[in-house]
Amino acid sequence: MIDRPTSRRARPHLSRAPGLVGLMLIIASLAGTPTPAGAQARYAQVDVHVRPSDPQPGDTVTVETRISGCVPGGTTVEVYLTTSDGASGSDALMGRADAITTLLFRTKASVSLPNAPEGWYGVRVVCGQFRPARGPMANTIFAVGANPTKEATLSGNEVTRGGTLRFTGDGCPGTAVEFDLTPTGLHAAPFRAEGLIPVAPDGTWGTDLLFADNTSPGPTEVRARCLIPAKFGDTAYIYYGLRRVIVNPVITTVPPASLPPTPG
Repeated sequence: MIDRPTSRRARPHLSRAPGLVGLMLIIASLAGTPTPAGAQARYAQVDVHVRPSDPQPGDTVTVETRISGCVPGGTTVEVYLTTSDGASGSDALMGRADAITTLLFRTKASVSLPNAPEGWYGVRVVCGQFRPARGPMANTIFAVGANPTKEATLSGNEVTRGGTLRFTGDGCPGTAVEFDLTPTGLHAAPFRAEGLIPVAPDGTWGTDLLFADNTSPGPTEVRARCLIPAKFGDTAYIYYGLRRVIVNPVITTVPPASLPPTPG
């Protein structure tokens, strides 16, 4: 700690410290003058710290950010949940906060994610003309639930066209689950919802999944995703692992033709 002089005579008068006065005037000028949005031209960088350090699904996760490269004022921090169906990705805005810039030009923001769903998250910073693509910026990614425990199951490995299998799952913090039936080998195709399954308050869900008469015979992949309405109007998804089943065609038994009577 630096000892402060107690004698009034020992304290330098401001008139004898023009450098200090100049610095104070510069700070006051910058703090009181709004900076036009067009002044932001360089790339912004952000450091991300997450509390708790190993967040689990359902935790209230606090995302602390420190930003450099943004001009003071008008900086917004957004947190996105990013998911993929194997063919395309989607980014749902889960939290947003305005950043605060101190007199020392340190820009920071804190975004809270109550009851955070599992998945991969990332941060986007918007300031001035620096407006990166909607979604997480590079080097800002973190996970909630590094070892997910949710699962979906089918009651069997085979089914005949027109039959049903019990399809159940857990761990959905949303309102409904969508399902999709896709011939094996085409799981890289975009998810196409074929129906909705309601979710119970404890996150479990289940239905008797019908394999219609026109279902393609052979190996079929059953996919499911949990729908989570986000705070800002987006829909976030949690994808369940693939389940494979063999769909058999209906076998029609033709009775043998009757023989004509033998002449007597």
